[in-house]
Amino acid sequence: MPQRSVGSTTVLAVVLAWAMNPQGVRAQPAPTATLNVVPLSTDPDVEPPPAAPKPVLPSLPSLPSLPSLPSPPDRQIGAKGVSEPEVGAELGLFALESEIAKLSVSVASKREESVDEAPGSIVVISKQQIQDMNARTLREVLNVFVPGMDVVPTYFRYGDRVNEGIYSRGLLSDFSQQVLILWNGQTKWNETTFASPFVAVQFNLENIERIEISRSPSPIQGGAAITVINLVTREQFLRNSAEGHLSFSFNDRDPVGRGVQGFRATGIFGFDLGKLRASGSVQYHRDSGQAHRDPNGRAGFSDQLDLDTLRDGIKNAANFTLSLESQDGRFLFQNWLQYTSSDAFLSGQVLSPNIDLYKYEGTQWLSSLRIRPFRTLQIMAGSMLARWANVVDVAGTPVGGDESNYNVYVETNYEFKFQAAGKHSLLTGLRYEREGQYAGTAFLWNGQSFNYSSDPALLFAPNADRDIFSAYADEAWRLIDNRLHLTGGVRFDVYRGFGSQTELGPSGRVALLFNPWRALGIKLLYSTAIRPPSIYERLGTALVPLRGSQDITSERIHTIELSLTGRVKGFSLVLTPFFEWFENKIEYVRDGSSFTASNNGVTRVLGMDVDARYHFNPGTYLFVNGSYVHSYDVQNSNQTYFLPSTYVNGGVNVRWKGLNFNTNGYFRDKRPLPENLVLNTANTGFHFMWNASLAYTLWGGLTPFFSVENLTDQLNSIPLSTDGLTVPMRGRTFHLGLRYTPSKS
Repeated sequence: MPQRSVGSTTVLAVVLAWAMNPQGVRAQPAPTATLNVVPLSTDPDVEPPPAAPKPVLPSLPSLPSLPSLPSPPDRQIGAKGVSEPEVGAELGLFALESEIAKLSVSVASKREESVDEAPGSIVVISKQQIQDMNARTLREVLNVFVPGMDVVPTYFRYGDRVNEGIYSRGLLSDFSQQVLILWNGQTKWNETTFASPFVAVQFNLENIERIEISRSPSPIQGGAAITVINLVTREQFLRNSAEGHLSFSFNDRDPVGRGVQGFRATGIFGFDLGKLRASGSVQYHRDSGQAHRDPNGRAGFSDQLDLDTLRDGIKNAANFTLSLESQDGRFLFQNWLQYTSSDAFLSGQVLSPNIDLYKYEGTQWLSSLRIRPFRTLQIMAGSMLARWANVVDVAGTPVGGDESNYNVYVETNYEFKFQAAGKHSLLTGLRYEREGQYAGTAFLWNGQSFNYSSDPALLFAPNADRDIFSAYADEAWRLIDNRLHLTGGVRFDVYRGFGSQTELGPSGRVALLFNPWRALGIKLLYSTAIRPPSIYERLGTALVPLRGSQDITSERIHTIELSLTGRVKGFSLVLTPFFEWFENKIEYVRDGSSFTASNNGVTRVLGMDVDARYHFNPGTYLFVNGSYVHSYDVQNSNQTYFLPSTYVNGGVNVRWKGLNFNTNGYFRDKRPLPENLVLNTANTGFHFMWNASLAYTLWGGLTPFFSVENLTDQLNSIPLSTDGLTVPMRGRTFHLGLRYTPSKS
């Protein structure tokens, strides 16, 4: 093994050095920059393009820093921002950094603003970065590009069969996660029963244009906006063109009898229809999965069953999107439907074989409508419908049920712009939201088939609703030739429902952004945000021994952070020390023979994020980011369980002509566990994942690619809260695919 590692490192070093100076022995004429101009939106807030457009540059890992350039023109809020450019223009490194600084996002403030102007720690993952590493799911890119974020294919407490269990900056709750997931800046994915970011769907990346992440709380976005992830879809950027993606997956552990492990096909389109633009996508995928490969984490899986039947596969899955937008940008209607049916695996911390009877299944439909009567006024409405079903094997007997959740909202906001001792932008808004569970079913096995019951005593959670009334305001004040920004915002939410209690949830933030020199930026931020209790935390009784309580109130986080950003030509470095205290944390506390939801104590987090990158040229770059997080549970006087303290991520991308090579990886140190998890403590260690990818663009945007996930076949086991149960990350997996992405889209 050491010899192979040294050899791989030597080859990589030679390739990288050659990419820095591809001319080698003889000098050649400087390459001519080729610009691929992306048609601009005709949105009423978008200014006409200048006569001589600036070069459009590739989007690379975005790091928080301060504004060094004037503000970009206003963009459509929460949807498109700046379209990702085509890669291939050999442009100056200083221009590259400038374009990155001007990239517009809406994740921090509901308004379009440059990454540098957005308060807090913002990371943007672009379509080009996704394609460089041939990433397939949201989990892959969050683990590599976002400091301090731990994304695992389960929930630690209960083993749910999810692909994106997202934990950020050392925060952990029993059922819920402090993460808000937005779609094109508006409709949220979160469901209300357990407050999870996703029910059971897997997020694939073929139809993602970019991902905006705010590691800092963004209270203007509403409840659970402690960490915010905004998914911007690709189809709305296509103009009279289409894209296609096709891939197959294999592994070298069980090729006999299965051959292809996974298959995925995706089509994306966008066309003009008179005064409208229509766009959409369709995707189908399935994956037979891999067998549970950790003998110490199977908790005595029945000797009567083949161990190969304990698998983490996806039986069937599909994605559909459809958007209609007026050519003048005043009207936008978007839809996204996802369906995923997975093996139950270790759901509910019981082990279920991968037969049709057992499943972990989710369906979600999101819809949003935006009307802009004039330049600074928006009227928005949207909905989310979700159904989740789970059937597991409990001592040989199938046990299961389903639940259906909804969220509907209407919102309007208005942006005032004026000048008084500087430039001001004041965004004000009102929102009404109703959410809850509207149906549930218990599946009762009669020995041959299921009987179905809607008895409230048997449901996973009771059918209940909640009203949310919200008002918000956010001010951005620019001073000293745009070198100094002062930002402040407040939001008031009134929650009424999920029991008899009415709760007022104020939140807000203040931030200072200062750019004393072109190469140095400073951000200072204080923010506070809340996560309201879910249905089960308030009213749940069926999941014995866990019981809800109507006495609990919202969790609240306070964050103080300082970001220092330095840029010198192709090099950038961001240092972000932060301190957080998380109070009124909702946990299940022993109450006799049961556990009752309670506001139980405080978690204090002290940490440091580091994010660095260097660009040798626009297509050849390296990046390293990481975090050290000390998360301390004050109530129980221990380090926060299950979450690592040390996060190290990084990668290298080398592009020469049509050839692209990428290698990336991440490391997590050993997870602290409760003393009663003796076996899991002994059998789980550090977590290391190393991936590599090679692609070659032939002609007209046709690109075959080959990638290897978990190149070293490392056994990475995620411990659960039942001793002897772990969820292993997948072993070495090969992906072979072909994509068609026309250069003008």
